[in-house]
Order: sequence, then structure tokens, then C-alpha cells
Amino acid sequence: DQDIAEWQAWGNREEFYRNTAVSLTWDDEWAFVPPLSVQLDGETVDFPDAQPEAVSGRTMVPFRAIAEALGAQVSYADGSVTAEKDGIRYAFALGIDRMRVSDAKAGTSTEVQMDAAPYQKNGRTYVPVRFFAEAFGLTVRWDAREQTAVLYDRDALIAELDERFTVVNEWLAAQPVYDGEQALYTAAAIRVLYTALNSIDGDEQYTLLDGTVEVVSQGQSMEMDIQLDIYALVQMIAEQSGRIVGEELAQQVEQIQEQLENVRFEMIYDADADTLYLRCPLLFDLLTAAALDGAGADIAPETWFRVENLMENALGLTGEEVSDGLAAMSSGLTVGGLLLAQTEQNCEVWGNYSELWYNAHWDADQMAGYAADDKFTQSGARYTAALENSSEDTEWGQSYYIKGAYTLDTQSGAVTGAFEIRDTTSYSDTLATYSFELTAASGQIAISVHEKNQSITQIMIDITQEASDTAPAAQPPEGDPVIDLVDWYEGLWPAEQPA
Repeated sequence: DQDIAEWQAWGNREEFYRNTAVSLTWDDEWAFVPPLSVQLDGETVDFPDAQPEAVSGRTMVPFRAIAEALGAQVSYADGSVTAEKDGIRYAFALGIDRMRVSDAKAGTSTEVQMDAAPYQKNGRTYVPVRFFAEAFGLTVRWDAREQTAVLYDRDALIAELDERFTVVNEWLAAQPVYDGEQALYTAAAIRVLYTALNSIDGDEQYTLLDGTVEVVSQGQSMEMDIQLDIYALVQMIAEQSGRIVGEELAQQVEQIQEQLENVRFEMIYDADADTLYLRCPLLFDLLTAAALDGAGADIAPETWFRVENLMENALGLTGEEVSDGLAAMSSGLTVGGLLLAQTEQNCEVWGNYSELWYNAHWDADQMAGYAADDKFTQSGARYTAALENSSEDTEWGQSYYIKGAYTLDTQSGAVTGAFEIRDTTSYSDTLATYSFELTAASGQIAISVHEKNQSITQIMIDITQEASDTAPAAQPPEGDPVIDLVDWYEGLWPAEQPA
């Protein structure tokens, strides 16, 4: 009544009742939890006369239905339940959480521990779906939102995705496989030029970025040294911002011109200790200046910052697991494997594993538009694919086209190409051109983005790589100050300030 009288949230009591009823109904729909289900290779498994159920955190399913969906033959005899597939026999009994796996071809028989004991309900034998699916060689994921156990044959799915990409996979197979014990030296020079077009006073050109990157790597350990001149970039941003918020920002940038012209960022990562070391005096200065009451100012700018357990905290993986994963990825790398790995990562982030099968195939369809086997013409070990596509919407004044070509050398592993993209709308017209030539030892990349009557941005990158006689450092030089980054950063903004 007070809301109606004072706030006029509703016209009268009846309107309040109606709105509340709608809200309750909507909340009920939103909170709806679907029944448990099982998905196998993208298709929902049909359980005709008994349904999956959750017991003590395990998804239990009728055995015959899931076993036959997996392609196994089921039989019951003398209290024992068996399933056979590809010459392997799986046998278990109700109420016992152990299963015997017998391989007639290999002449082996082993007993394995199940994660839950099978039981009988309404004449149906229930088993833990994860355990049995993994026993049959499937990958199992759980989609909590859809209450779905997602089962898929990972190798078979990769092979299916790879069917249209034999040319690209042959090129991937030609990439060099580096010995993890061999140290590598990689250097890159990066230059970014920006031209502001001005038909009255003349064009202005800025070197927005001019820098080098040097990396010494060995296995997963690395030592990196980046040196940059970014004064023009920051000055241009400050000048443009100054027109809105005042001139102070541009003046502040001029005061640290020398630091911006000589930015240095150093990094050391020791994979064995899973420890990262960072040093960047400019970043240190900026953080200290922003801190309360000068907190952290007593630390020398040349200090190294240490981050321990980097991979374990960031990814939940040990260094050995990361190393094994990278080794597996670099061995037998294929388009299908890359697409599926990316899809799995996305599903892990968003929790939508029930869409994995569809998304993996959708991504493959998109890639097939420019990298499927039928896009290439062959000349010896060189395969060239033409890129050409366009669209136009005359009603909205929009048009788009891409054209160009790239060539894969399946013998050397090199790739070269050039293409352009024109994107026109009612308020902008942009032409972007790209060219690249990459080999195992070197690479050149050039990008130009021309915004009609506004600007031209050019990016040039040169890369070289060779074996190194020097391994990356495992820690900063002896005598250099080192402090824990997390502790230092938290000290910049204390949780409790003095009165």
C-alpha cells in the first residue's frame, strides 16, 4: 500500500498482484533445472523405459541402453553383467564396485575399481556413466546448466574434422619439431607508422611504436627482453584526450618523454620452478605514482618482481602437465585437433559442453571456406588458395569484400600470401592490406589500414629464429633486488587507511 500511495510503483493492488504473478512465473521458468540426460557424439541418448538419475554426485544410467549406444553387446548370466566390444569384455556384478576387463586378443585380464557400485531399480541395472564411458575410451564432460553428461570419442571427432583439411595438415606436418633440450634465440623488430591525413595543412606522420623483442627459450622456460619507443603514441593519445579533459595530460607525458622513448620490459620464466620474474621501471613508476600516500616508493625502480606458482594458479596445472600438454600438441598437430582444443577451452569457460559437437563442426565449416582441400590448386609441393568474397547492402549503404591468395609449401613448411579487405559503411570506408612470408627461420609481416580521408596505419614486423648456445636464465642476476609482486601490489592500496 505504501508503494502504491507514495511511490506509485503500481496503479492499484490488482496491478501489483498481476505483476507479482508474472514475476514469480518468470523466476520459476528461469530457475528450471532440466532432467538428467546423456549426449553421445552430439546426439541425445534415448532411454526408453528408465531414466538417468543422480546418486551421491554420480550420474547413474540404465546399463543396456548406454552400452548398446556405445556399440557393445550386453548379456546377463548367473548374476553377472557383461558387455563386449571390439574383442574386449567388461564384466561386473550388482552391488560390487569392481569390474573385470578381459582382452582376448592381448590375452590380458585386469580388475579395475569403479567410482560407484552398480545397482538394480525397477528391473533395470544402473551404472555410473562416467566410469563406463571412459572405460570404452570416450572423453566425458559435464554440462551443469543442461544437466547433461557429454560423451564423445575425441580421436574420432578429430579425424572427422580433419577430413576436409589434408593439405593444411600436410603443411603442419612439415613444420620443424624442435628438441626441447635445444635453446632457441628469437628476435623481432616491430615498427608502427601513423599518418594523419590533412588536405589543408599537410599530412602528419608519427612513429607510434619502434621496438625490438628478444627471446631465449628452452622447453617451456624463457628469457625475454623488450625495448620500445612509444612516446609518439602516448603523446598523440594525450593530445587528442587533452582537447576534452584539458592540457594537463599532454604536459605530464612530455615530462616523462625520456622514459617513454626508452621503455624496457624484461621477463624470466623458470618452468621447473613455475616462477615468473618481471622488471619494467616505467610500469613501476606509474603504479607507484597512482598509489596512496606514496606507498611502495621506497622500492628501487630496478627491482625484479617475482610471481610464484604461475601456471598452477592461472591454469590449475603443474609445470609437468603443461609440458606434457605442449608436447602432445606439437606432436601430430592437425586442424581438427586445434579446432577441438579451442572448442573444449571455450566450453570449459562458458560451461556449455552440450554444444561442443555443434560448435566444433561449425568452426570447421567456417575454416573450410578458406582452407578446405577444394580451395587449393597444386604446383609440386606448393598449394595456393584464392580468397575472394563480397557482400553488399544498398539499402544501408554497406559493402564488403576480401580478395587475395596464400600459398602453403608442404615440403619446407613456409607460407606466403597477400590479401586486402575493403569495408564500407554509411559513415566509414576502410581498406586493409596484408602481406606475409614466414619460414622456419624468419618471417616478414606488413599490414596497412587506410581509413578514407582520415589516416593510414602501417605495421611492419621482421622475425628471425636460430639455435642458441646460451640457455635462458632461471632467475635474475645475483645481487639484483627481488620482491614478491602480489605482496608489493597489495601494499600500494592498503585495505585499512589511518583515520
